[in-house]
Amino acid sequence: MKCGQGLSSDSMVDVAEHELLSRGLLKAGDVLGVVAGTRQASGSTNFMRLHVVTAEEAAAVTHSPRKRAAARQKL
Repeated sequence: MKCGQGLSSDSMVDVAEHELLSRGLLKAGDVLGVVAGTRQASGSTNFMRLHVVTAEEAAAVTHSPRKRAAARQKL
């Protein structure tokens, strides 16, 4: 999945994690892999980070007021 850019590896993980949790595609205990490149050329991938989603991180996104409001709008 392609999503917004981050200025650091931590922000890339945060952006991807939030997006996937809010879409219901990720849950606590899942491993999130982020792959990126420092150059904007095809084949220049030189970064990979694996992150295990904690229950606290999942709850912070899935129980946020914005998430609850979006769910109510779908009804």
